[in-house]
Amino acid sequence: METGQTNLAFDLGILTLSDSNPLKCDFTLPTFNKELQTQALENIKRMVNSLYALKLTKDQKLDDIPDEYQVIDFNQSQFEVTLPEIKTAFPRHKKIPEAKKLTKWEKYAQEKGYENKKRSRMVFDEITKSWVPRWGAGSIKKIQQETDIIRVVKPGEDPNEDPFAKDAKKKKIAMERQKINELKNKLESKGFFII
Repeated sequence: METGQTNLAFDLGILTLSDSNPLKCDFTLPTFNKELQTQALENIKRMVNSLYALKLTKDQKLDDIPDEYQVIDFNQSQFEVTLPEIKTAFPRHKKIPEAKKLTKWEKYAQEKGYENKKRSRMVFDEITKSWVPRWGAGSIKKIQQETDIIRVVKPGEDPNEDPFAKDAKKKKIAMERQKINELKNKLESKGFFII
């Protein structure tokens, strides 16, 4: 918003007036201070006048609406003004962060349209016939481990082999495989191609 005087730039969104007009005075301290004060006072008047002009345009818009359709907010002051959008572009301190590359699973989930659903903390346990936590103390996994004490040896399996140790080995291998897959995903997201 420009006024009659040149080199004035208003940004009412942040209540700022930039005045790049040179001061017309000799730069001795008393006259310089006086000129600076008068110029600052003039600029404050200009800022208040432009805010008052915003208020007037708002009031004129309200005057166009019939009284029975006007909504009056008694919590607002009569001098309250809604400021316009900010025009000044502020520089960023840091560069704009790059978009994270999607992992294989995230790409697949997007293609298939899967959404993350929050799982409940409590689950129904068929063994105890009650609701127990999904993880932590007294969780369903711990209850299943405590009750899983007898296993039937299937035909073709070694009867002397420890089934619990075999399951623990399988679990450890699965965990290691998961770690390898996570590393692959991280490297692929950084731009490395892995076979």
